[in-house]
Amino acid sequence: MRCLMSLSDFKLFTKADAAAIFGVCTKTIDNYIREGRIPPPVPFASREYWHPEDFRAFLDVTFRRGKTAPADQAPGLEEAPLTSDGKTPTDSKRRAGNRGERDSNPAVRQRVRQQDKLRALNAGA
Repeated sequence: MRCLMSLSDFKLFTKADAAAIFGVCTKTIDNYIREGRIPPPVPFASREYWHPEDFRAFLDVTFRRGKTAPADQAPGLEEAPLTSDGKTPTDSKRRAGNRGERDSNPAVRQRVRQQDKLRALNAGA
């Protein structure tokens, strides 16, 4: 009989595991999924999981310097198309509110201003 993997070695990744890896809370992981920064988990029995090999492949593709694997090796890693101003569509969604207005949180507005200044400085370099 051939055994591919013992069950004691196999553990599905949860949002809590992902949060621990990135050093953030699970709500931030939800935001990363919604923004397309990490691939979505697979829903199963009212929970959501990543297969460990898929999650590790995502980490390898995203964070490995030098040799990079093609995006099709890890699910959910499609490159976002750029708009005419050189930004991804999620950049404008992240900064816009529900009705197309900017976020009313002062800290968010300040962060957006700083990011805009940094983009302008980098564009001139």
